[in-house]
Amino acid sequence: MAFTDDPDVRLMGMIMLEPADLDVGNIVPVLADSHVLVAKHLLKGEADAGIILAEATTICPA
Repeated sequence: MAFTDDPDVRLMGMIMLEPADLDVGNIVPVLADSHVLVAKHLLKGEADAGIILAEATTICPA
């Protein structure tokens, strides 16, 4: 599970994953410095899922 160091975003992401029986006890955390690096970990197969802030995916803000 790749994620950035934002504790609020990580908490919300983990709450959303609870129905899939995923929690801190059965994931391998991969800390990334930015949302771009989270995506890079996913593309390289170093993580199966990633947690990022939704606003981080906006390419051209309105």
